[in-house]
Amino acid sequence: MATRGENTFLKAVIPILILKALLVSPKHGYEIARSFKNSEHNIDIDIASVYRILNKLKDNGYVIEEGNKVIVDNRARTYFAVTEEGHLYYKQQMDEIAKVYCLIHSL
Repeated sequence: MATRGENTFLKAVIPILILKALLVSPKHGYEIARSFKNSEHNIDIDIASVYRILNKLKDNGYVIEEGNKVIVDNRARTYFAVTEEGHLYYKQQMDEIAKVYCLIHSL
């Protein structure tokens, strides 16, 4: 059971949000975290968590590292892009989310 202030549903869908961000264009982890924080929903996700999820998505074949690492302010930035398998996974997950949404609103 979730405790007060904990949003377990949001935590569960963060990988899908990351995939969505990458479907728009390839990004590095810091850029993803910053876009979530700067969104109208102000989602604050730890950068280490973003990279942990990106690595898991990569291990599952849903994203790949794209091109060479870019050095900005003496920091290496690895850009990630969604694979075809990642596109399919994203669509399947969004279909499931849509089913849950419809079920909730039909009750």
